[in-house]
Amino acid sequence: MPHSLLFFSVFAVAAILHGVTGIGFPILTTAALTLFLPLKAAIVISLFPTLVINGLSFLSGNRPMEVVKSNGALAASSIVGSLLGVQMLFWVNEGVLLLLLVAAVVLYVYASLFGKLTHLVPSLPKTIGYGTVAGLIGGPTNAMSPVVMMYLLSTSEDKNTISQSANLCFLLGKLSQLVVLLSYGEAIFEPKLLTFTLAVTGLSVACLYGGFALRERISVVLFKRIIRVALTLLAASLAAKALLRFLH
Repeated sequence: MPHSLLFFSVFAVAAILHGVTGIGFPILTTAALTLFLPLKAAIVISLFPTLVINGLSFLSGNRPMEVVKSNGALAASSIVGSLLGVQMLFWVNEGVLLLLLVAAVVLYVYASLFGKLTHLVPSLPKTIGYGTVAGLIGGPTNAMSPVVMMYLLSTSEDKNTISQSANLCFLLGKLSQLVVLLSYGEAIFEPKLLTFTLAVTGLSVACLYGGFALRERISVVLFKRIIRVALTLLAASLAAKALLRFLH
């Protein structure tokens, strides 16, 4: 597969970030891969690695079942949004979806720069609204994290709960993607593609645990700053690619 070494590097860096901070793997890998591949191809390649990374991140925290109970409405509504959103890969112009991805990346950078936004008083309608919008954005772009994190950072102070809740939503969103992609006949289990994605998944898992080990040893602030710069550059590149899609 072309650019294999570069792709492995992208997954490794994204997994380390995810291990250190608890988020970032889906949006970083998709934004980087989309510079070289169609958006749908980037979604397919990152599907299994992201499933595993989100699953392990969710289970690595304390009391996962309590997280399911406390954020069940957010997670369930993100499934609905994802099932609808991923179908946009098949009937919406890729330029539009790339601009949506750019907007999500910019929102992610903004939220990480300015921290917690306005405090929300949790209510079922607000929770369902945030979950559905997160799924609609994340389904076709893998960029669910900005909306999910805006909600969680506005309703909770517990970092572990926030990380586990976010990864639960990401995990369910990826499972929704898998269901829809298979229903559209995508060759997800094609031997060469499966071999590559399994290799990338193994590397990502190793780097994730490396990130877990680094969590207490490096400056998370510095690491996040580097990632913000990288994402900003990616957003600019993706915006240019989106404009080219419209021109053609």
